[in-house]
Amino acid sequence: MNCIEVRNGNTMERYLRGELSEEESQQFEEHYFSCDDCYESLGNLSAARTELAKDRWSVPEERPGIRWVGGWAWAWSAALVVLVAGLAMWWRAPEPSGVSKAELVELAAVEPPPYSPRNLRSQEGENASGFEEAMIPYQEGDYQAAAERLESVVQSGSQDATAHFYLGASYLLTDRPDLAIASLGRVIELGEGRYLGWARLCRAKAHLGVGDVEAARTDLEAVVARGGELATQAQEILGQL
Repeated sequence: MNCIEVRNGNTMERYLRGELSEEESQQFEEHYFSCDDCYESLGNLSAARTELAKDRWSVPEERPGIRWVGGWAWAWSAALVVLVAGLAMWWRAPEPSGVSKAELVELAAVEPPPYSPRNLRSQEGENASGFEEAMIPYQEGDYQAAAERLESVVQSGSQDATAHFYLGASYLLTDRPDLAIASLGRVIELGEGRYLGWARLCRAKAHLGVGDVEAARTDLEAVVARGGELATQAQEILGQL
């Protein structure tokens, strides 16, 4: 995959929405981890989607003599162009269903998923070593550094659900919900039972972070259906949506 294919296929937007197949996601990840332009564009687009989700609940104050319908729409379009050079205008997020912005922020808050080094006993070779090194800053609470190191692990071609899960968690803990959605979606695609419930719960919170209540509800219902210790937490969140 190259930059032209990425642009022509709307690959970045589809990746962030979780619409790529496993093969397409892998090809795109291999490309953008090695392409500075696409890596930067993806980060900008992710940040823009987060800002859009926050801003769409803000209602401009109406003042006498000012027509907000035309003026505000023009200013909004200009801001989008400056922010992401037009990339974000293709995305349309669903409106929240009777849930305030403050409530969504509270519901989207996430505690760091637990990690135990003994989970790695089955991994072998350099990939396992790289993962272990990446998880050192995670255990120290430096989730930005953890994400950077885990990106290298994933870039190396690892299809291990553990790496994808903690990369998604690190994205979520550093306020990058769109990237978290994509990484956690890979865990779900892989069907890894150990992390499946956690991946769905964390992805639900990432969906709430961008204001996609319906997508969050779908993941939460799946967690409840699986049962277990996470089901109670998921059910509590569902009760507030």
